[in-house]
Amino acid sequence: MNKTALKGIGKKKTEPVFHISACVYAAVIFASHFMRIFDNDFWGDEAYSIGMARIGFGEMLKITASDVHPPLYYSLLMLLYRIFGDHGWVYHLAAIIPFTVVLVFAVTSLYKRFGKEAAFIFLTLIGFSDNAVIYNVEVRMYCLAFMFVLLSYYSLYRCIKGEKRAEVFFVLFSLGAAYSHYYAMLAVAFFYLALFVRAVRKKYRFGRFFAVCIATVAGYLPWLIQVITTFGRTTGDYWMTEIPGVKDLVKYFFLSGNKWYSYAMFLCTAAVALICILKRKHDAAKASWIFWGLAGCLGVVLTGELVSAVMRPVFTFRFIYPVVSVMWLVLAAGVSELKIRGLLAPVIIVISLIVYVPSFTDTVRYERYIDEICADTAADLRSMVKEDDIILTDGSHLDWTLIDYYVPGTAHELVESVDNEYEEGRTYYLFWSEPLTQDEIKVLDEKGLTAEEKIRNGLIGNWVNVYKLTVKMT
Repeated sequence: MNKTALKGIGKKKTEPVFHISACVYAAVIFASHFMRIFDNDFWGDEAYSIGMARIGFGEMLKITASDVHPPLYYSLLMLLYRIFGDHGWVYHLAAIIPFTVVLVFAVTSLYKRFGKEAAFIFLTLIGFSDNAVIYNVEVRMYCLAFMFVLLSYYSLYRCIKGEKRAEVFFVLFSLGAAYSHYYAMLAVAFFYLALFVRAVRKKYRFGRFFAVCIATVAGYLPWLIQVITTFGRTTGDYWMTEIPGVKDLVKYFFLSGNKWYSYAMFLCTAAVALICILKRKHDAAKASWIFWGLAGCLGVVLTGELVSAVMRPVFTFRFIYPVVSVMWLVLAAGVSELKIRGLLAPVIIVISLIVYVPSFTDTVRYERYIDEICADTAADLRSMVKEDDIILTDGSHLDWTLIDYYVPGTAHELVESVDNEYEEGRTYYLFWSEPLTQDEIKVLDEKGLTAEEKIRNGLIGNWVNVYKLTVKMT
């Protein structure tokens, strides 16, 4: 028996071991994130999502139509709320479910098509990178959009390879991305451009491309008009005031506390992609696919920067998280093409774990710490504040969504200072971002009010100091 045959037998024997190891690795990653969903500490945007889940479906559509996000995520969150009830962990499921789908994808389709090196690299990044640690459990739509953009990009590869029913999945996943987030829609638009260019170059049938476009437009038509009006409102009145720098956006693709790691990983991905593109005669389909993946990532960044510069800021770091999935898949699939993949993949994985795991454990520890503070603060507020009381706050997120979540049913108002008109016979509470200063206490004193400190450095999504205002005894 020759050496090639022996090598093939050895590979067949070890391959199941690697696949089982990948599944165990994915299960450990899942468990490490699933245990994080049992908390009740939400920030302003998350509380907004929860508020959307609690209202009627028609009202939700009306509100989100005037917001800057499509309705798919809120619909999923609403469904989970209706099924499982009003619990903190229920709202996290809307992120954990797509995260779980991504893990399953990594140990099935990704492993089968691109090999163990690609699967382990991708699992490491989705499990422990700083941005994934945030969005794998956050009660926002970014993990859902991440999943759909990833599966759309993978389906693009199947379309380029000419596989059966590839276009059906491509359209469905692309529509899922478009209904999840508008920058996810922008990301998949580059995949459609890839098919168009290939059709022009006669490497893809125009009939198929036309059918894909018709099906996509038909699927998105119910929301298409609203997209136009939303962007019109967004450019005229939006909360963003700053444009992220391109250098920081590049670092975000491999976000970590070590900027040199982030830049090095981006350059590594670009180098691996370039090698695959230059080796296009070896696998032209994969080379084209990798090129368009990289083009989509950079295209989203440059488009967001350009629109923000020409019109007004409508772009921030978390908006590119869905397309981060493409960058990671470009790296993972690209490494699988290299002869040195057996050496390069372990180096990438080990260095990534060295950078990310300490940060991940610190995050988990801090989440437990602040969840205890939040639980104590919320319990104190429930026993203290009555529905007919009035809350005044200098925190915009507190007034926007957080008070409604943690102290439901109590009237509240956003104010700039303690110098306000106070109704006689009403009980007021100040939810203040900082402890009251002597000047503020003096202003209240002049109004005949005493501020009794009830909670110092409490937490309900935002850090808060709570004071009960009472009429001074004369």
